[in-house]
Amino acid sequence: MFRSTFSFIAIIAIAFSFFLAPNKAMACEDPPPTLLALYRVSSEIHVARYEGEDIGGIIEQGEGYTVNEVHKRFSILSSLKGKHQGSIVSTEQQYKYTGNETTDEADSEHGHDPDKLKAGDTVLLFLRHSSENDKLVLSNYQGAVKKLSDKALASYTKAIEELNSIHAMRQGQEEALVEWLVQRTVDPSTRREGAYELLTGFQTIDWKELRDREIKEKIARGEELEEWEKPGYQESYEEGEYFDNTPFARKLTDKQKSVLLDLAMTLKAEKHGDGDYIIFNESDVHLIDLVSRWGDARFAGFLLDQARNKKHHEYARYQFISQAATILKDDEAKKLADEYGYVYYYEDADVIAENSSEAGLPPMSVTVKPGSTYKDLKDAILERFFSRCGKVLAT
Repeated sequence: MFRSTFSFIAIIAIAFSFFLAPNKAMACEDPPPTLLALYRVSSEIHVARYEGEDIGGIIEQGEGYTVNEVHKRFSILSSLKGKHQGSIVSTEQQYKYTGNETTDEADSEHGHDPDKLKAGDTVLLFLRHSSENDKLVLSNYQGAVKKLSDKALASYTKAIEELNSIHAMRQGQEEALVEWLVQRTVDPSTRREGAYELLTGFQTIDWKELRDREIKEKIARGEELEEWEKPGYQESYEEGEYFDNTPFARKLTDKQKSVLLDLAMTLKAEKHGDGDYIIFNESDVHLIDLVSRWGDARFAGFLLDQARNKKHHEYARYQFISQAATILKDDEAKKLADEYGYVYYYEDADVIAENSSEAGLPPMSVTVKPGSTYKDLKDAILERFFSRCGKVLAT
């Protein structure tokens, strides 16, 4: 069982990476904190200009790598929270692999990194006071320097100013924050900031309910609880590290859910890279997963339309049909979606072994004749799935 909400969310993040694109599935980093999370831990937030970096000496060296100290310089242009003026220098550690080193030229062949800072770039800078010496440092190793377009910067500036007002309120803060999250989701520039915060709130509720059920079952079996499972146990966190966002999910009103549902119905997948596949961007994926929790027949139809589009990756198609089956509350559709989940990752051209156990498959309700390929089986499952969902929607 997970010892903290962070463990749960990290696993969810990995699942999202598959939904977005297979080549992101290897990324195991924790997702960047949301704007609300950064705001909470930041004593100062500034609009700044990136002036460049100075590479310091080597602070660590090993077989195939070196670690340098890097000093990044910023000039403050305006302040949204806090009053520091002039300039800020952030100090970071930069790992450089020297074994099979990739040059900048080689990297450029794989595409330009739009988030890489260049001198003159305008950024949002999130700073906190160090617990060691009270010096201003970046609030988080991820996301505390946001390179933004002029349009996105305007959206983020407005969002932060609204947070200043909300945190000055004496009453109704939670309700105001929920509405703020909804409006952040509506704005494409800040969609992740709202959708991801709300989604992880619901996921944390799910995790807590699962944890409580498992503890009760453990007690019923007479098993001894581990220390962290006992009533009153408090996980130790750094100051500001943990924040319970489940109230935002619980306080989301039917009207707000309807706004988000209508918004999700308008989403469009876009072509990914140079290939033929299309994907929803990360923020839209969060919104789809969020709305699937209360989606209606209309949204099930939207998901089915996505699943029929063969330009989506097969894992995305599996997600679409699973979500649609859950919304329709139909056991047969859920079973068919599960069966597609057993086979979607097999190569289309591979021939299925005659014995399902030899093929590594559980007993299936959908079968194909001997000598068929996995594409044949996938198509047969989808055909029956779409037929079943059509009947459910017609009743």
